[in-house]
Amino acid sequence: LVPVRLTSSPVRDASGKVVARTVIFHDLTGQKLAEREREAYIGRLKALNGLMAQVTSSLEEEEVLAFVARAASELLGLSLVILFVADEGGDLVARARIGEWAEIVGVERLPKGEGVAGLVTSRGEPVYLREVAESPQFMRKEEARRLGIGSYLGLPLKARGEVIGVLSCLTEGVREFTEAEIEVAAALASGAATAVANAQTHAHLPSIGTLTAGAAHEILNPANIIGLHAQRLMWENAEGTSPHQSATVILRNVERISRICEDLRRFSREEAAKREPFSPDDALRQCLRPLESELRLAGVEVRYRLAKEAPALLGDKGQIQQVFFNLLRNAMDAMPQGGTLTVASREVTKEGARWWETRVSDTGTGIPPEAMPRIFDPFFTTKPEDKGTGLGLSVSYGIVESHGGEIWAENNPDGGAAFIVRLPIKEEEHEQAAPARSDRG
Repeated sequence: LVPVRLTSSPVRDASGKVVARTVIFHDLTGQKLAEREREAYIGRLKALNGLMAQVTSSLEEEEVLAFVARAASELLGLSLVILFVADEGGDLVARARIGEWAEIVGVERLPKGEGVAGLVTSRGEPVYLREVAESPQFMRKEEARRLGIGSYLGLPLKARGEVIGVLSCLTEGVREFTEAEIEVAAALASGAATAVANAQTHAHLPSIGTLTAGAAHEILNPANIIGLHAQRLMWENAEGTSPHQSATVILRNVERISRICEDLRRFSREEAAKREPFSPDDALRQCLRPLESELRLAGVEVRYRLAKEAPALLGDKGQIQQVFFNLLRNAMDAMPQGGTLTVASREVTKEGARWWETRVSDTGTGIPPEAMPRIFDPFFTTKPEDKGTGLGLSVSYGIVESHGGEIWAENNPDGGAAFIVRLPIKEEEHEQAAPARSDRG
């Protein structure tokens, strides 16, 4: 069937009477073909956008590789897609596969340099075989003939200039790939390579943490010696003299170095969170008590809006208290002229999941809009040099994330800022709910 569009117009005589009609048939084959190509193009763009979102938002390597294999199969109409990733010895290991032959073609591992995928790895560029059953590089010729496998397209996964895997695409029957299809396959291979590289980088983070902790320790040793000599200079010289003033400056900066190093050591710590029941509201109160006198002297009033009953969450109470203490200290620093510090808690439900939410609010100047996206970045701070190192919120973010929770900041409509911490409530935890004391300050 050929798609057509009909248009007709009347033929009139001298008196205006319709005596005939002209009918024109418009062949819409080209238009329909263009529409299908446009739809296919939009589908490719959606898949590539989805891939980029997966790669940038997730370090789950298996999840991204499965997405790439599925997208390649659907967008290019392939009968089998296998994603190989090179192991430390250079062998190619099948990490994702999809297609009607996925269960039949049982390739799990290819020794280094073998097969067509090995050829892609050694060349570092795409390889196309028009008829795999006739190619000397293809290892499973009889299987190809039996299943009707026709053509092969292999694309290298490259990261930092090295081939770290191969995207293998097989078709039913012989097929030529268009330039647009090869570009799509290359983009998918690039996304897979990024996912693998991200996962490998993430796997080395503990060693970076160890290096950071070691460096902080080595810096502290000479800093402490410098501090001792500065104190001696202060003792040996009268207040107001040039040596005494210089020693004061040195000691103040040594104390700053010590704070930075201590924050670095906390930041680099790779301790697993404990799984013990604790009351989040009690943990918050225990952080506030040591700060009460300091808050009064700073002219900061504390208001409690805690829930009447708090569940006993499972987690590391000490780590969560570190988060609360950072948030309370930040709120106090945000109000140098005094103000109101409000701590509130409640249970919330989000997408069927139950969370315990703690909110720490101040009446300070708020967070500048340009700083909001970076507040949890390591070493980013809006405080003066002698007030902060920029690691407290970064450490807090890592702790909350390790507990399966969320932390974010927002500016209050009536001024000031608020930090919100949400920790998950499991059903068995909620049954252990402990009544919270009615401290109302």
